[in-house]
Amino acid sequence: MGIIPTKKFKFRNSDTGEILKEFDLSLKQHKFIKSESRYALYSGGFGAGKTLALILKIIYLGLKYPNNTILVGRQHYQDLRDTVQKEFFEICPEQYISNFVKSERKAVLINGSEILFRHLDKVSEKEIRSLNLGAFAIDQMEDVAEPVYLALKGRLRKNGSSQQGFGTSNPAPSWIFREFKQQSKPENLLIETSTLENPHLSQAYIDDLLKYPDYWKKQFVYGEWDTAIMGDRNVYHMQITDAQQKNLILPENAKKLDDIRIYKDKFGNDDYLQMGVDISEGIGGDASVLSVVNCKDGEEIAFWQGQLPPDILVEKALRLINYLNVKTKRPMTLVPEINGLGIAFLTHIKKSYHHIYKREVFLKQSKERKEVLGWKTSISTKPLLINNHVELLRNGHLVVHTPEIIEQLKTFVYTDDAKHQGMGADPGFHDDAVIGHSLACFFSPPIKMQLISTVKNNNKSSDLVREAYNPLGESIKDLFAKPGSDWMTNS
Repeated sequence: MGIIPTKKFKFRNSDTGEILKEFDLSLKQHKFIKSESRYALYSGGFGAGKTLALILKIIYLGLKYPNNTILVGRQHYQDLRDTVQKEFFEICPEQYISNFVKSERKAVLINGSEILFRHLDKVSEKEIRSLNLGAFAIDQMEDVAEPVYLALKGRLRKNGSSQQGFGTSNPAPSWIFREFKQQSKPENLLIETSTLENPHLSQAYIDDLLKYPDYWKKQFVYGEWDTAIMGDRNVYHMQITDAQQKNLILPENAKKLDDIRIYKDKFGNDDYLQMGVDISEGIGGDASVLSVVNCKDGEEIAFWQGQLPPDILVEKALRLINYLNVKTKRPMTLVPEINGLGIAFLTHIKKSYHHIYKREVFLKQSKERKEVLGWKTSISTKPLLINNHVELLRNGHLVVHTPEIIEQLKTFVYTDDAKHQGMGADPGFHDDAVIGHSLACFFSPPIKMQLISTVKNNNKSSDLVREAYNPLGESIKDLFAKPGSDWMTNS
C-alpha cells in the first residue's frame, strides 16, 4: 500500500494555543468535518475512520457555535453507549467538557454547547418535536428509519448555529442510497471512502480483509455503493448496469428542450421513435416520466422526470412529441401506462394526438374483442413488459443515457408486495424511470393476448383462444392457458 496523503486536525487551548490533541486525517475525513453542506453523509468500508470523522465534526461544531445543541444518535442504546458516546469522551479533550449529566445523557462543553446522546429506535415523536437543534449527527445511518431522519431535519432551527445534519454509513441499499446518491439534492453532500484510504490501519488487518469474497470486499472494503449487493432479488443483473456506464450522459451535459433532456435530434429516414409515459400518483415521492427511444437501434433519445398534474403533463408530452416528430418527419408512437391517473392523461392527450399504443382486450360479458388505448399494468402484463426490457438490455440492443434509469435498475427487485405485481422498486426506492423506459422499449406492434372465457360451464373455450406473442416473436400461447381465467380484461 502506497503513501496515503493526510491532513492535520488539531484541538488547541484557546488561551495558550497549546495543542491538546492532534489527528492525522485522510483528505476525505477532513473535507467531511469542514464541510458546510446542510446535509452530509460519510459512507465507506470497515475501518475507514467514519466514526472518528463524525465525532470530530460534532466537537468542531460544538466549539465553533457557543450554546449550540447537537443531537448524536444511533439506532440502539447499547451501540450508542459502547461506540459513539464512549469514543466521544476518548476523543474530545477533557479541557473542553464542562459537565456530563448522566441521567439526561448530555455532555456540556465549556462554551455552553450541549451534546445530547440518543438511541433512535425508541425516540418518541413528542421528544423530537420538543427539540431545537443546531445540528444532528447519526452513526450508521442505514440502520435508522427515514421518518426519524426527516423529523430531525425539521428541528434544525436553532439561531446562531450552522443548522447541519450529517451521518455515517456502510454502503447499503436503504433509503439513504436514494437520498444521497440515487436522487441526491444540491444541499446533500456524499463522501465515499474505502478502508484502504485510512492511513492508520495495519497491513495485516488489510490483508485479512482482502481475503474475503469479491462481492463482500466491494461493499465492506472498497466502500462501493452498488445495489447489486441485494443479490438474487435483483431483476437486472449488475452486468447489465455495468455495461451501460459508458453510455451515460450527465444532466448538465445534455441538450435541453425546456427542462427535457435531449440526447439526439438528428435522424435518418429509417429512424422511428416511441415514447413511454409513466404517470405518477405522487405516492412515496414517485415522479412521472417521459422516455423516448429509437426503435431502430434502441438508443435513448429524450428523458424527463418530475411531478405534474395529468393535464399539464399532457402539454409537456405534446411539446416533446411535436419537437421530435418534426425532426424525424414521422409520428412517434405513444405508450402511456393507464393505471391510476394514467386514465386522466390518456383522456386529455387523445384529443390532440392519435398515434397511441393499442391493445386487444376480451370483454367477458359481451364476449367481444376490442382494441383499447394504452398499456395497463397488471400481475400478468408486468412480466411481459419487464422481461422484454431485461432481454433487450442483456443482448445489447439498448443504449441508455440517463443515469437515473441505471440507478433505479439496481434497486428493481422481485417482491411479494401485491402493489408491485411481483417486481418493482425495493422499499425506499423508486422505479418510475424504469417503467417509463420499459414502455418506450416495447417495440412490437400491439400483441394479441391469449384470453380465456370465465363463463361457467364453458368447456369449449378454444373459439375464444387467440395466440399470444412476446415482443421478440416467440410464441408464448401456453403460458397463460389457464381455464377459468382472463389474461387481460377491460376492468
